[in-house]
Amino acid sequence: MDKKKLNFKIIALISAATFLGLLILTALTASLFPQTRFSIVKYLSKGRDIKERITIYEKFADKYSSFIPARLTAAKANMQWGFFSPDNTDFINKAITLYGEVLKKDPQNREALQDLGFIYSQREDFDKSKEYYTKLIELDPKNSSYQLNLARLYLQTDKLNTALEKTKEALDLDANNNEAHMLNVAIYEKMNDFASALYSCEKALSGYTATGNKDKALSARFQLGRLYLKAGLTIQAMQEYEKIIKARPDFLTSYVVLADTYLKLGMPDKSISLILNSPLNPLFSTRDEVSVAVKAQSYYVLGQAYLRKSDYIAARTYFKKAEVLGVEFKQGFFENLENVITRSGQEKALTTLGSKSSPYPESSYKPQSPYPEDVYEAPEREGIEKTLDDYRQMVQEIEEGEVTVSEEVDRSEIERSIEELQATAKEAQGSWAPTQQDQDRSGVEKIIKEYQTLKEKTKKAPEGAEQKE
Repeated sequence: MDKKKLNFKIIALISAATFLGLLILTALTASLFPQTRFSIVKYLSKGRDIKERITIYEKFADKYSSFIPARLTAAKANMQWGFFSPDNTDFINKAITLYGEVLKKDPQNREALQDLGFIYSQREDFDKSKEYYTKLIELDPKNSSYQLNLARLYLQTDKLNTALEKTKEALDLDANNNEAHMLNVAIYEKMNDFASALYSCEKALSGYTATGNKDKALSARFQLGRLYLKAGLTIQAMQEYEKIIKARPDFLTSYVVLADTYLKLGMPDKSISLILNSPLNPLFSTRDEVSVAVKAQSYYVLGQAYLRKSDYIAARTYFKKAEVLGVEFKQGFFENLENVITRSGQEKALTTLGSKSSPYPESSYKPQSPYPEDVYEAPEREGIEKTLDDYRQMVQEIEEGEVTVSEEVDRSEIERSIEELQATAKEAQGSWAPTQQDQDRSGVEKIIKEYQTLKEKTKKAPEGAEQKE
């Protein structure tokens, strides 16, 4: 027994000595190597207020003045907090000072150059921003991301052709740079070239999907739907948003936009059903994941849908809910709605409430949302039949061999789209009429034609002739 006790004591002493030795070694390492010490400091500061962390990083950077990572961390923390705080001037100025100190010790520090270029672009000091971005390109001319820095800068300053040149240079360096395609979307959209914007968006979507980047792919598909809406292609927009919801049922903003798209197609019942059977259902509107902006949008769309159905009491209920969450309506809107509720003449009521081109009242609502406010526009159109005819024409050209379709254009998908469009038209009978003006078709035919031209690789060549790419 005594022997066993002695062995146990020896083992305990050895373990204690080993642990103590490790503590001493860690302390010595931390004092001798700032990297180790700074890693410990960052770990211990987790969970603290951002301002406290900034103070800790700055003190460490002052103590170890030659240790650049600490100064970079302090600079980035100041920059990030500066852009989120109401009064950001002091923090941004501090970030600029810290990055400047980094560049004095390391003039080629890419992180400092990148962040300073971004800071000055946000301050609209474009010459200064360009100076830092150009230095990055000089350091690494083959880095496609550095070309995109300048492209964004030129987009910001409305030098759109120059911005396109930079995205082309980026794609020449890296044909799989999907960020360049997405930047082209913004450039072409600003040029009102929706055909090219749609094409670029599909290229990015295809690239993100191929690399398995689901979040980026979802974002690209959302932008694709938004572009379709803006181009007046409401059916195609509807299909994209339905795909998003199927892939990500928790993408709440898509429910609102899809519900609004159903309204544009004259389907208020489908719009109401979508929201009430989604996580946006007002019964669960207190859920944390539903932001105030998205709740407001869902209430507003529900109000519009019930107004379309002439259920003015339900419309008033949801408009009031939207108003509580910050939606602003035209002066006298609710007074007019109350008058309508007390009247019996439905045609007269619609005329009183609405405009000549819309069966429901206009609102001054400017949605504060992740997608542009033009989503709520309801311009005019000629009819859903024209879209059907466009698709039929495309299929006919393919069948007759007038067009050789690239892999990007799936013939079966086009044929399936025709069936879906026909089903939509049939479903909308009663609540939708071909003469109702809901969708802007002016210029849509041209957009479809230009869009398909971009997607077609070749036209049918004479026999024996080589097909030109």
